[in-house]
Amino acid sequence: MMKEIRLIHIDDEFVDKSNARSPDALRYIYWRNYQLCCLPITFQATNLVNLQMAGGNINDIWEGNIRKVLNKLRFLYLRKSRLKTFDHETIANLETLEFRKCKNIVGLHMIITLQNLKILNLDGLDVSNLNLSQTTSREAKVVVEK
Repeated sequence: MMKEIRLIHIDDEFVDKSNARSPDALRYIYWRNYQLCCLPITFQATNLVNLQMAGGNINDIWEGNIRKVLNKLRFLYLRKSRLKTFDHETIANLETLEFRKCKNIVGLHMIITLQNLKILNLDGLDVSNLNLSQTTSREAKVVVEK
């Protein structure tokens, strides 16, 4: 019914997976304490610019470990998520990437340069052997504190 909706802001709501369909026109999602472990595979997210999912149960971005190319995604905030690994190859246009207080992350696969990245926040991560020299642009602000 709401095919042209552009913004969703949900604060501490439970979602039933059977009803977890999102309009493909969405550009902004803020969802605190998202209860599912990943975004539904049916959500295309081709127009998504900003994704903020603080807290909750998300441990992988997409259901079934599917890799979707998100060319328009600029801002990705996954504070306090249960994310374990992250592969950024499909979202190369990021400007802000935040994993603050993601205590479950054991692997960051950051192998290509994110030319547009301005802020990379890894505050509170306990990841050893982290090499970001080829990942960020020269102007990027990198926050890594324990």
